Amino acid sequence: MGKDYEKFFADYYVAYDDRNFEAVKEWNKQHKADEKLLCPQFLSPLPEYEHADLKVMIFGQEALRWHNPDDSMNFYEDGHEPQDYSDLYSDYMKLLNGDDAEFKKGGIRKALFNKEYRRLRNLIQQTAKKYGKSAGFMWNNLIKLTALKGGSGKKYFNKLSAVRESSLLIKDELNFFKPNILIFLTGPNYDCVIQDKIADIHIFDVISKEKVKSFPDTQLCIFNIKNIDFALRTYHPQARLTREEWSKLHGKIDRLIADEIGRLYSK
Repeated sequence: MGKDYEKFFADYYVAYDDRNFEAVKEWNKQHKADEKLLCPQFLSPLPEYEHADLKVMIFGQEALRWHNPDDSMNFYEDGHEPQDYSDLYSDYMKLLNGDDAEFKKGGIRKALFNKEYRRLRNLIQQTAKKYGKSAGFMWNNLIKLTALKGGSGKKYFNKLSAVRESSLLIKDELNFFKPNILIFLTGPNYDCVIQDKIADIHIFDVISKEKVKSFPDTQLCIFNIKNIDFALRTYHPQARLTREEWSKLHGKIDRLIADEIGRLYSK
């Protein structure tokens, strides 16, 4: 992506930082540690994704403590540049998209979201391989700037323009990284970010939302989104379902994804 990414980075991530850093800095001065805003999630090109036939973006709810807790970039503060956050994302994704040995480094393997990301990644790679295709993956969040407390992104969404604007970056990321498939592991309470206007802008160009037979739409639904081949939303992996309910839900999700890959490549 080279020069194209450099321009994207300057036009969107650097510009976001220029508009919002001072307000975030002031917020962090006035709030205790668990209310301070963490470093924003700026995506960076990943070779596996860039060269893949099938491009998949998997969304969580909010960018919480996703970085290495031992590094010095926990908070959005002086001493760091936008490039530092993009590099941090790249380093994290080397673990999340790495082989089993890489994934087991550090504590990231313990997160239920990361385990489900890996489960879906393995499923999609194996299915694409049946058609002689490769699959690449990126991780994203519907709210890309948040504090340590879970749910703080939604809590501050209408209080801080920097938090809202972090979500608006997704529209530009979709245009640049051009995923074929979107998977939202976000649950129904975040559908408002997917469907509703944020500052008079629709982040995702949703055409329709469809139920999946025999499942309540709180558990599983399909979004028809302009310029996206397939988009599915289900529960966050921390949702309290029984083992039997998870098994049934995963089985249906896996079939829907496999059918879509077949539709794309069995021509």
